[in-house]
Amino acid sequence: MLKLKSVAGPTSYARGGFPVRFGEFQKVLAASVSHSGGASMRSGDLVRIPVGSIAGTTVTIQIATGAASSAWAEAPAATDFSDTVFTVVAEGE
Repeated sequence: MLKLKSVAGPTSYARGGFPVRFGEFQKVLAASVSHSGGASMRSGDLVRIPVGSIAGTTVTIQIATGAASSAWAEAPAATDFSDTVFTVVAEGE
């Protein structure tokens, strides 16, 4: 079964990412994420669900800053992403 969940980004980003919980599942099997591209998200910023960041019913989203061609560099702690909507599509059981 697939579920779609949209959430506002955190007002103070914590390194390691922020959680999105899917209480309607017993377990999330796979997920992908996209974002609305609010003012806090600059051109070239990346959003990802890293390997191992799905635990039970929780998906963790990490944000990287910089160009897609550069090495992954996680967004600084305390960055405000509240103007960006993140949409997670999850498959679960």
